[in-house]
Parts: sequence; C-alpha cells; structure tokens
Amino acid sequence: MTYGAVWVPEHLREVPDQTLEHLPVCTAALLRDESLAEHASMLRGISMRKGQTPGWTAAIKAALTPAPLKLAGLMRVKGDNPLRWIAYPFWLVQRGTAYFSARRATKDPEGVLREVETLRWLRKS
Repeated sequence: MTYGAVWVPEHLREVPDQTLEHLPVCTAALLRDESLAEHASMLRGISMRKGQTPGWTAAIKAALTPAPLKLAGLMRVKGDNPLRWIAYPFWLVQRGTAYFSARRATKDPEGVLREVETLRWLRKS
C-alpha cells in the first residue's frame, strides 16, 4: 500500500475477499433517500428475525413487543419506569403504520434481502 496510515498493522490492511460483493449494497444504503431509510430499516428488522424463532406466535410476539427504552423514550421517562407502558398504544399505532407503509413503499424487495445478507456478513466478520 503506497498511501494511508503506515502505523496500521498489515493484517488490517488486507481487503477481505467478499468485500466487493457487498460494496454496492452498502453504497445504495448510504445514498438512500432519508424517507426510504426508515422503511428499509423496518423490513430489514423483520427479515433479520425470520428463522430465529419459528412459528406465527413468535412472529406476532416479535411484532408486538417493544423495546423498553423505545417506550421510555416516547414517555420521556427512564427505561425501568413502569409508566413507560402508557406509551404502548401509541407505539403500536406507530409500529403498524411504519410496517404497512414499508410494505407498500418497497420497490426492491431483493434489495432488502441483499442488505440482510450484507448485515449478516458484517456480523460474522
């Protein structure tokens, strides 16, 4: 390498073989319109959970169970405060709206699958 930091160890300078396969997916995600980013995030989250716990019960549970900190943020209370559950109906409406708009907005369902593959590859790396 003739450019860049010379203090970086040699093993970190090597480019993994599969990097070029995932580069277009990463570029598209970076340049995505902000309004579509939320939709893609919702679909990625759903796709990432698929196969982890099988069955309709698990899918419904995953769709209807909020993160405690998300509810707390909506109520502006601490994450362990039981009052956070007052925000659950609002979160549920938000979640449903986001899910259905994401399902309608996606023009490239294959793109979401490629993003999921890239995320899994990054987590393994």
